[in-house]
Amino acid sequence: MTRLLRVEILKLSRRPRTYLGYAGILLLLVPMLLGLLYGQPDRHLRHEIGPEFHVVGTFVNALFMARRMMEPCLWFFLPLFIAMVAGDLVAGEAAEGTLRALLVRPVRRVPVLLAKFTVAVLHATALTYFLGLSALGLGALFFGWGDLILIEHGIYVLGSGEALARLAAAYTAAIPGMVVVAALALFLSVLVDNSNGAIIATMMLLFVSFTLGGLPYFEAIQPYLFTTHMGVWSSLFEDPIPWSEIARSMAWLAAYCIAFVGAAALVFSRKDILS
Repeated sequence: MTRLLRVEILKLSRRPRTYLGYAGILLLLVPMLLGLLYGQPDRHLRHEIGPEFHVVGTFVNALFMARRMMEPCLWFFLPLFIAMVAGDLVAGEAAEGTLRALLVRPVRRVPVLLAKFTVAVLHATALTYFLGLSALGLGALFFGWGDLILIEHGIYVLGSGEALARLAAAYTAAIPGMVVVAALALFLSVLVDNSNGAIIATMMLLFVSFTLGGLPYFEAIQPYLFTTHMGVWSSLFEDPIPWSEIARSMAWLAAYCIAFVGAAALVFSRKDILS
Protein backbone atom coordinates (compact mmCIF):
# COMPACT_ATOMS: atom_id res chain seq x y z
CA MET A 1 0.00 0.00 0.00
CA THR A 2 2.86 2.38 0.84
CA ARG A 3 4.47 1.76 -2.53
CA LEU A 4 1.16 2.34 -4.32
CA LEU A 5 0.71 5.58 -2.40
CA ARG A 6 4.18 6.80 -3.38
CA VAL A 7 3.44 6.00 -7.01
CA GLU A 8 0.12 7.88 -6.91
CA ILE A 9 1.71 10.92 -5.25
CA LEU A 10 4.41 10.96 -7.92
CA LYS A 11 1.84 10.72 -10.71
CA LEU A 12 -0.26 13.47 -9.17
CA SER A 13 2.76 15.75 -8.83
CA ARG A 14 3.46 15.38 -12.56
CA ARG A 15 -0.03 16.36 -13.72
CA PRO A 16 -0.42 20.07 -14.56
CA ARG A 17 -4.05 20.15 -13.37
CA THR A 18 -2.83 19.42 -9.85
CA TYR A 19 -1.48 22.97 -9.66
CA LEU A 20 -4.44 24.72 -11.28
CA GLY A 21 -6.21 24.91 -7.94
CA TYR A 22 -3.31 26.71 -6.28
CA ALA A 23 -3.03 29.14 -9.19
CA GLY A 24 -6.80 29.63 -9.14
CA ILE A 25 -6.78 30.49 -5.44
CA LEU A 26 -4.08 33.11 -5.95
CA LEU A 27 -6.07 34.60 -8.83
CA LEU A 28 -9.22 34.69 -6.69
CA LEU A 29 -7.36 36.54 -3.96
CA VAL A 30 -6.56 39.39 -6.35
CA PRO A 31 -10.13 40.75 -6.82
CA MET A 32 -10.81 40.28 -3.09
CA LEU A 33 -7.65 42.23 -2.31
CA LEU A 34 -8.55 45.01 -4.76
CA GLY A 35 -12.09 45.19 -3.39
CA LEU A 36 -10.86 45.54 0.18
CA LEU A 37 -8.27 48.12 -0.85
CA TYR A 38 -10.42 50.34 -3.05
CA GLY A 39 -14.06 49.30 -2.57
CA GLN A 40 -14.67 51.12 0.74
CA PRO A 41 -15.59 47.93 2.65
CA ASP A 42 -15.67 49.78 5.99
CA ARG A 43 -18.51 51.99 4.79
CA HIS A 44 -20.60 49.00 3.68
CA LEU A 45 -19.96 47.08 6.89
CA ARG A 46 -20.83 50.06 9.07
CA HIS A 47 -24.09 50.33 7.13
CA GLU A 48 -24.83 46.66 7.89
CA ILE A 49 -24.08 47.08 11.59
CA GLY A 50 -26.21 50.21 11.92
CA PRO A 51 -25.71 53.75 13.21
CA GLU A 52 -26.20 52.81 16.87
CA PHE A 53 -22.74 51.20 16.96
CA HIS A 54 -19.59 53.29 16.95
CA VAL A 55 -16.49 51.59 15.57
CA VAL A 56 -13.04 53.09 15.92
CA GLY A 57 -10.51 51.98 13.32
CA THR A 58 -11.11 49.59 10.45
CA PHE A 59 -12.79 46.23 10.05
CA VAL A 60 -10.37 45.10 7.38
CA ASN A 61 -7.36 43.00 8.36
CA ALA A 62 -5.82 39.61 7.63
CA LEU A 63 -8.40 37.74 9.73
CA PHE A 64 -11.28 39.51 8.01
CA MET A 65 -9.88 38.63 4.58
CA ALA A 66 -9.39 34.96 5.51
CA ARG A 67 -12.99 34.83 6.75
CA ARG A 68 -14.43 36.55 3.67
CA MET A 69 -12.67 34.16 1.29
CA MET A 70 -14.43 31.14 2.77
CA GLU A 71 -17.91 31.52 1.26
CA PRO A 72 -17.09 31.79 -2.46
CA CYS A 73 -14.18 29.37 -2.34
CA LEU A 74 -15.52 26.61 -0.10
CA TRP A 75 -18.94 26.55 -1.78
CA PHE A 76 -17.82 26.57 -5.41
CA PHE A 77 -14.21 27.09 -6.41
CA LEU A 78 -12.51 24.55 -4.15
CA PRO A 79 -15.03 21.80 -5.02
CA LEU A 80 -14.34 22.56 -8.69
CA PHE A 81 -10.56 22.40 -8.27
CA ILE A 82 -10.84 19.20 -6.22
CA ALA A 83 -13.19 17.57 -8.74
CA MET A 84 -10.73 18.41 -11.53
CA VAL A 85 -8.08 16.30 -9.81
CA ALA A 86 -10.14 13.50 -8.23
CA GLY A 87 -12.27 13.07 -11.36
CA ASP A 88 -9.12 12.45 -13.37
CA LEU A 89 -7.53 9.85 -11.12
CA VAL A 90 -9.19 6.83 -12.76
CA ALA A 91 -10.90 8.14 -15.90
CA GLY A 92 -7.83 10.09 -16.99
CA GLU A 93 -5.59 7.04 -16.75
CA ALA A 94 -8.20 4.89 -18.45
CA ALA A 95 -8.30 7.32 -21.38
CA GLU A 96 -4.49 7.36 -21.60
CA GLY A 97 -4.21 3.57 -21.40
CA THR A 98 -1.93 3.61 -18.35
CA LEU A 99 -4.59 2.14 -16.07
CA ARG A 100 -4.78 -1.06 -18.09
CA ALA A 101 -0.99 -1.37 -18.02
CA LEU A 102 -1.09 -1.09 -14.23
CA LEU A 103 -3.90 -3.58 -13.67
CA VAL A 104 -2.49 -6.34 -15.90
CA ARG A 105 0.12 -6.82 -13.20
CA PRO A 106 -0.66 -9.01 -10.17
CA VAL A 107 -1.98 -6.16 -8.06
CA ARG A 108 -5.24 -5.99 -6.15
CA ARG A 109 -7.60 -3.31 -7.37
CA VAL A 110 -9.05 -2.09 -4.09
CA PRO A 111 -5.66 -1.01 -2.66
CA VAL A 112 -5.00 0.82 -5.94
CA LEU A 113 -8.27 2.71 -5.57
CA LEU A 114 -7.63 3.45 -1.89
CA ALA A 115 -4.21 4.86 -2.80
CA LYS A 116 -5.88 7.11 -5.35
CA PHE A 117 -8.44 8.22 -2.78
CA THR A 118 -5.68 8.95 -0.27
CA VAL A 119 -3.89 11.29 -2.67
CA ALA A 120 -7.24 12.96 -3.41
CA VAL A 121 -7.67 13.54 0.34
CA LEU A 122 -4.14 14.93 0.60
CA HIS A 123 -4.80 17.26 -2.33
CA ALA A 124 -8.11 18.49 -0.87
CA THR A 125 -6.49 19.07 2.53
CA ALA A 126 -3.52 20.93 1.08
CA LEU A 127 -5.74 23.09 -1.11
CA THR A 128 -8.01 24.04 1.80
CA TYR A 129 -5.13 25.05 4.05
CA PHE A 130 -3.43 26.85 1.17
CA LEU A 131 -6.53 29.01 0.78
CA GLY A 132 -6.51 29.99 4.45
CA LEU A 133 -2.77 30.60 4.68
CA SER A 134 -2.67 32.60 1.44
CA ALA A 135 -5.55 34.82 2.56
CA LEU A 136 -3.92 35.36 5.95
CA GLY A 137 -0.52 36.05 4.41
CA LEU A 138 -1.74 38.56 1.84
CA GLY A 139 -4.09 40.13 4.34
CA ALA A 140 -1.30 40.60 6.87
CA LEU A 141 0.95 42.07 4.17
CA PHE A 142 -1.58 44.66 3.00
CA PHE A 143 -3.83 45.25 6.03
CA GLY A 144 -2.00 44.02 9.09
CA TRP A 145 -3.52 42.21 12.07
CA GLY A 146 -6.43 43.02 14.36
CA ASP A 147 -9.69 41.83 15.88
CA LEU A 148 -12.35 40.07 13.82
CA ILE A 149 -15.86 41.55 13.73
CA LEU A 150 -18.56 39.01 12.86
CA ILE A 151 -22.09 39.97 11.86
CA GLU A 152 -23.50 36.69 10.54
CA HIS A 153 -25.17 35.61 13.80
CA GLY A 154 -25.58 38.90 15.61
CA ILE A 155 -22.69 41.29 16.12
CA TYR A 156 -19.68 40.39 18.21
CA VAL A 157 -15.95 40.94 18.22
CA LEU A 158 -13.31 38.23 18.51
CA GLY A 159 -9.84 39.09 19.73
CA SER A 160 -7.07 38.24 17.29
CA GLY A 161 -6.01 35.13 19.22
CA GLU A 162 -9.49 33.62 19.45
CA ALA A 163 -10.30 34.67 15.89
CA LEU A 164 -7.19 32.92 14.56
CA ALA A 165 -8.07 29.78 16.53
CA ARG A 166 -11.62 29.78 15.16
CA LEU A 167 -10.40 30.35 11.61
CA ALA A 168 -7.97 27.44 11.93
CA ALA A 169 -10.77 25.26 13.30
CA ALA A 170 -13.17 26.39 10.56
CA TYR A 171 -10.74 25.65 7.73
CA THR A 172 -10.04 22.26 9.31
CA ALA A 173 -13.77 21.58 9.63
CA ALA A 174 -14.20 22.42 5.95
CA ILE A 175 -11.89 19.58 4.91
CA PRO A 176 -14.42 16.71 5.42
CA GLY A 177 -16.83 18.43 3.01
CA MET A 178 -14.06 18.79 0.44
CA VAL A 179 -13.14 15.13 0.94
CA VAL A 180 -16.74 14.13 0.20
CA VAL A 181 -16.49 16.06 -3.08
CA ALA A 182 -13.25 14.19 -3.85
CA ALA A 183 -14.90 10.85 -3.03
CA LEU A 184 -17.88 11.65 -5.27
CA ALA A 185 -15.61 12.70 -8.14
CA LEU A 186 -13.53 9.54 -7.71
CA PHE A 187 -16.66 7.38 -7.80
CA LEU A 188 -17.84 9.06 -10.99
CA SER A 189 -14.33 8.75 -12.41
CA VAL A 190 -14.62 4.98 -11.99
CA LEU A 191 -17.93 4.95 -13.88
CA VAL A 192 -16.70 6.77 -16.99
CA ASP A 193 -13.63 6.75 -19.21
CA ASN A 194 -13.46 10.50 -19.67
CA SER A 195 -12.31 12.74 -16.85
CA ASN A 196 -14.27 15.72 -18.17
CA GLY A 197 -17.46 13.72 -17.82
CA ALA A 198 -16.64 12.89 -14.19
CA ILE A 199 -15.83 16.52 -13.39
CA ILE A 200 -18.97 17.90 -15.04
CA ALA A 201 -21.17 15.25 -13.40
CA THR A 202 -19.68 16.06 -9.99
CA MET A 203 -20.38 19.78 -10.35
CA MET A 204 -23.89 19.10 -11.68
CA LEU A 205 -24.71 16.91 -8.67
CA LEU A 206 -23.35 19.61 -6.36
CA PHE A 207 -25.49 22.22 -8.11
CA VAL A 208 -28.61 20.05 -7.89
CA SER A 209 -27.98 19.32 -4.21
CA PHE A 210 -27.38 23.01 -3.46
CA THR A 211 -30.58 23.91 -5.30
CA LEU A 212 -32.66 21.35 -3.42
CA GLY A 213 -31.13 22.55 -0.17
CA GLY A 214 -32.17 26.12 -0.86
CA LEU A 215 -35.80 25.50 -1.81
CA PRO A 216 -38.46 25.33 0.93
CA TYR A 217 -40.39 22.62 -0.96
CA PHE A 218 -37.71 20.03 -0.15
CA GLU A 219 -37.38 20.56 3.60
CA ALA A 220 -38.05 16.87 4.21
CA ILE A 221 -34.91 15.74 2.38
CA GLN A 222 -32.63 18.68 3.16
CA PRO A 223 -31.16 17.14 6.36
CA TYR A 224 -29.96 14.19 4.27
CA LEU A 225 -28.19 16.16 1.52
CA PHE A 226 -24.42 16.16 1.84
CA THR A 227 -24.29 19.81 0.77
CA THR A 228 -26.38 20.67 3.82
CA HIS A 229 -23.49 19.52 6.00
CA MET A 230 -20.65 20.91 3.88
CA GLY A 231 -21.14 24.28 5.54
CA VAL A 232 -20.52 22.90 9.03
CA TRP A 233 -17.43 25.10 9.27
CA SER A 234 -19.61 28.22 9.55
CA SER A 235 -20.94 26.98 12.91
CA LEU A 236 -17.52 27.63 14.42
CA PHE A 237 -18.17 31.36 14.13
CA GLU A 238 -21.34 31.16 16.24
CA ASP A 239 -21.51 31.95 19.92
CA PRO A 240 -21.88 29.57 21.63
CA ILE A 241 -20.46 26.99 19.24
CA PRO A 242 -23.10 24.26 18.57
CA TRP A 243 -20.82 21.25 19.05
CA SER A 244 -23.65 18.71 18.83
CA GLU A 245 -24.71 20.03 15.41
CA ILE A 246 -21.10 19.98 14.25
CA ALA A 247 -20.69 16.37 15.38
CA ARG A 248 -23.91 15.40 13.59
CA SER A 249 -22.79 17.03 10.34
CA MET A 250 -19.37 15.38 10.58
CA ALA A 251 -21.05 12.00 11.00
CA TRP A 252 -23.16 12.60 7.88
CA LEU A 253 -20.11 13.65 5.87
CA ALA A 254 -18.21 10.56 7.03
CA ALA A 255 -21.15 8.36 6.02
CA TYR A 256 -21.31 9.91 2.55
CA CYS A 257 -17.57 9.53 2.13
CA ILE A 258 -17.67 5.85 3.08
CA ALA A 259 -20.62 5.29 0.74
CA PHE A 260 -18.94 6.95 -2.26
CA VAL A 261 -15.59 5.24 -1.72
CA GLY A 262 -17.26 1.90 -1.05
CA ALA A 263 -19.32 2.17 -4.23
CA ALA A 264 -16.23 3.20 -6.18
CA ALA A 265 -14.29 0.20 -4.84
CA LEU A 266 -17.13 -2.17 -5.73
CA VAL A 267 -17.38 -0.88 -9.30
CA PHE A 268 -13.62 -0.62 -9.78
CA SER A 269 -13.02 -4.20 -8.62
CA ARG A 270 -15.40 -5.47 -11.32
CA LYS A 271 -14.68 -2.95 -14.06
CA ASP A 272 -13.43 -4.13 -17.44
CA ILE A 273 -10.46 -1.98 -18.41
CA LEU A 274 -10.54 -2.02 -22.20
CA SER A 275 -8.20 0.85 -23.00
